[in-house]
Amino acid sequence: MHGVAEGIAPTHLATIPVDGLEGEEKGCAYDCGRDGWLQHSLDGRYVFAGDTGDVIQTATFKVVAKIGNLLNTRKHLEIDWSNGRPVASSGRQGVGQRR
Repeated sequence: MHGVAEGIAPTHLATIPVDGLEGEEKGCAYDCGRDGWLQHSLDGRYVFAGDTGDVIQTATFKVVAKIGNLLNTRKHLEIDWSNGRPVASSGRQGVGQRR
């Protein structure tokens, strides 16, 4: 959404089909509908689609992997590690990325 604050309207880049948004999450305590929240990786190279497990490569707009643990949740964050120590993390709400 780069440029919106300056009055530049967003443009549609791609429609990316994802799997698994039917039904409800299993084992959840509340709000169990599959919403498919999206979150960019810290480096901006990927988008993680919660409730589907799909990993989308931002350069190609293609699903390139699936993370099974994301199939039943939309709550996720990224932690980057170096030499056994966390060096960066995202919040649950994600961060904006410039292309």
